[in-house]
Parts: sequence; C-alpha cells; structure tokens
Amino acid sequence: MRLPSPLPRLQPPFWIGGVAVLGIIFWIETLRQFGFVVPTPFILLFFAVALTASIDGLLAGVTSATVWAIYLIYASAVHVGSPSLTGGSVEVSLGILVVVLLAVRLGWIKDQNQKLIQKLRQASLELERRIEQRTAELLTTNSRLSKEIRGRILAQEALGKNELALQLSQNRLESILSSLEDVVWSVRPQTSRLLYLNSAVDSLYGYSISDFLGNSNLWLEVIHPEDRERVQQKRNFFSNNSLPLSPQSLLAIDG
Repeated sequence: MRLPSPLPRLQPPFWIGGVAVLGIIFWIETLRQFGFVVPTPFILLFFAVALTASIDGLLAGVTSATVWAIYLIYASAVHVGSPSLTGGSVEVSLGILVVVLLAVRLGWIKDQNQKLIQKLRQASLELERRIEQRTAELLTTNSRLSKEIRGRILAQEALGKNELALQLSQNRLESILSSLEDVVWSVRPQTSRLLYLNSAVDSLYGYSISDFLGNSNLWLEVIHPEDRERVQQKRNFFSNNSLPLSPQSLLAIDG
C-alpha cells in the first residue's frame, strides 16, 4: 500500500510582503487625508514587517523593510504627525537599521526552517520509497516461498502415493510368491548375498529362510553334488555376463 505523499508547501512571491506594507501605508495616508491620525503608525508597520519576514522568509522581509524605510523617510520629510513620531535623521536611520536587521534575522530563521522542512520531506519520501521497495521484495520472496512450499507438498503427496502403491505391489507380490509350491529365490552372484527366498523352501527342503540368511554359501551347498560343479561354472559365467542362473536340483535337509 502506497503511503500518501506530503503536499508541497507553496512559497508566496517575495513581493507579497512589500504589497502588504504598501496597503497599510495607503490605509494610514488615506485616513490622514481625512483628518484621522492612526495611533503609533510606525509601530504598526514595524509589526507588519516582522510578520512578513516570519511568514514568507528573508527576501519578503527585506522587501517589506525597504518599503517601510522609504515611507519612514517620506514621513520624516513631510512631517507626518507630530515630530515625536519620526524624530530626527539619527532616529530615522536607527529605526531603519533596527527594522532591516529584524527583517533579515526573522527571514533567515524562516528560510532555514523551510530548508529543514524540505529536507525532512525529502527524507520522508526516500523512506517511503525504501519501504515500498522492501515491501515489494518481501512480497516477491513470500510468493516464491509459497510456490516452493506448495511444490514440496505436492511432491511429498506424490511420493507418499508412490510409496503406498509400491508397498501394495510388494505385498501382492509377496502374497503370490508365498502361495507358490516352488522355491523362488534371488541371489547376487558377485557376493553370494541372498536377496529373496520364499517360504516354500521350508516345506520342500526343510531349510528355513534364516538358514540361508545365516550362511551365504548354503544355496550352493544344498545343490545336488552332480549339479554342483556345473552350477559353479554357470555361476562364474553368468556372474561375469550379468545373466540369471537357471533352475537347479536342490538336496532336502534329510538328503
């Protein structure tokens, strides 16, 4: 889910402060023309300059301070109100300097704060981008892992079915071989290791399956003496050529 991006702050044009101060000056002069003297007009303009610099930044503050200084010089020249409102040239210069310094200071603080806010906004956007990227990576990884898990579950189920089918087949084969009256056996010729022997060997020859498992050469010993040498030769031949041995005559345990 994409996080809402912070809305950019619209920076008003720098001349807005000057226009605001001009508006106040126009209001003061209009009232003066009709005989109304605004109390402490310069203090009112002073606060207007400070407010403009605090809201709109350094350039707007300097612009409004310049307009205020021009009006102060004009007011001192035409003697607006009593002389105590404007004072002499020293008071005017000092007043202009104080207002300009105040506008510069407040405007600089505002600009620095605005830059800090912009950096924080950029950091927030970068963090949002990284969160979205990481979320997309996690979703991709989770999807891949889910597919792998589903594949392994299906493979395990298929393996279980195959093992069950194999076990059933082995059980059926064992049942068939156990029901035969003939001896069925399998041996590895290279090692004489007995691989399989059905239970008919017990009823036909009197040997148990454990007898053959306990003696790897018993299958050769129980072969009839007349066939033993021939079987041994066949064993060597078929062992070398990976061919099965043919059926042979065996001796019962009682001879």
